[in-house]
This record gives sequence, C-alpha cells and structure tokens, in this order.
Amino acid sequence: MSNRSMDEEIERIFNGKIEITKEKLKQTLEELLNKYNSLRRSHSAIHRAAPLHNEMKQEPNQLLESELDKITSNTISKEHAKSILSALRTQMKDQWHAHIDSYIQTSIKDEMKKLNVHEVNVSQAHDLLRTICHRMKPSHDGTPAVLDDSVKNDFLNEFKSKHGSNKISAEEVWEIVKDFDKKQHDKMGCCEKNSQWDSQREKKWDEIFHEQYKELFGEKNNSKVNEQQLEELAKRLKEKFQQECPQHPGKRFCQH
Repeated sequence: MSNRSMDEEIERIFNGKIEITKEKLKQTLEELLNKYNSLRRSHSAIHRAAPLHNEMKQEPNQLLESELDKITSNTISKEHAKSILSALRTQMKDQWHAHIDSYIQTSIKDEMKKLNVHEVNVSQAHDLLRTICHRMKPSHDGTPAVLDDSVKNDFLNEFKSKHGSNKISAEEVWEIVKDFDKKQHDKMGCCEKNSQWDSQREKKWDEIFHEQYKELFGEKNNSKVNEQQLEELAKRLKEKFQQECPQHPGKRFCQH
C-alpha cells in the first residue's frame, strides 16, 4: 500500500471526524487487510507453489492487533491512526521480504537435493535460480479483472446502446460483460504488452545473473558454488532485479 493510498484510506475512515473509536478503526482496517491479503494471494505464485517450510511469523491482522493493544484510550485521532497504519505497513513489508527470502532458501535446498549435488557450476546455478524465479513470477492467467473508472463510461455506453433503460436478466448482463471484456482486451493489447514485458524481464534477469555471478565468483565459468554461495547470489540477484527490471505495462481489464 503506497503512502498516498494509505492517506486516502485514513481520510475515508475518518470521513471528516476528528476522532473515531479504537474498535471502529480496528474493524475498518481488518476489512482493508483482508482485501489486501486476498489480492496478494491471487497475484503471488508463491501461494500456489509447494508448501513453505517457514511461514511468516505473524499475519497482518495479528500485527494490527499488536499495534492497537499499545493504545490505552478508547478514541484515536487521525494523525495517530496514520502513525499506526505507517508502522503496520513497514512491519508487513519487512515480514513479506523475510517470507520471500525464506522461500528462496528452502527452494535452493530442494533443488540441490533433486540434483543430488553439494556444488553447482555457472550453468546449473543459472537454471536452478531461473526455475525458482519462474515459480515465483506472478501469473498472467487467472488474475482478477480490474474494473475502475477508466472503463466505466465505455461500459455504460455499451449497455445503453444495447438495452437503453430496459431491465435485463442476469444472463444478459453476463453476456455484455464478456463481450465488453473481449473488446477491452483487443483495444488494449494486454497480452502483447505482457509478452513484451516478460521478454524484457527475461533478458534483464540473465544480464544481472551473469553480472552478479562474476562479481561474487570471478571470471571463471568452470567455478562451482555451494548452497550458501547460491543463497548469497540469489539475494543479490533479487535486490538488483527489483531495482532495475522493466515495469509492468499496467492494469488491464481482461483476464486473458
């Protein structure tokens, strides 16, 4: 959650009021966190992969409970609520990064066991980490459709052109939605954009892998690395890739 969206949520929760009750803030933030958790799980391949050996120590709702327990009064000001949400966001971010690091470490161990080796060469290291990376990549298939104001007018015009002010059945509404979805898909070319984005990311990943491998282990391509060295390589690769990888082309309406 960005700082901007966090401030917007606080404004929505307080709705012009100076203070709200702690219980009201808790209830509203729990609803927000549940939506966040659902969205994160639907977009993260980690939740669809093999079970993790080390789960996050606390769920976001537990973190919220911990922050609210520190408050002794029954009411909370807007600025106080902002500080709570800011602290919560930082803790969630830290734990999510720890969660991913743990997943990568466990996956490296599993992949090394499959190969039945204690060390791997540069080619094996590349393929092993690439396999883990692909497993973690957000899936383009099956992600929730995005409905926002940018397509609202198009949809309303589509509806009015076919049915005007007449009442229609749920089945007819569904047909309009499917038809509109296809038109938006063709109009935006989202699959083409995602294909180009994937290609750019693949190229950038290879570039960063060889750069970091060389920095850590030297010029020799026949050098072998062990599990701990692979973990260090994976950590540096992840951090560098997050900084330099091409940005996603953006939200899309379709699910294709």
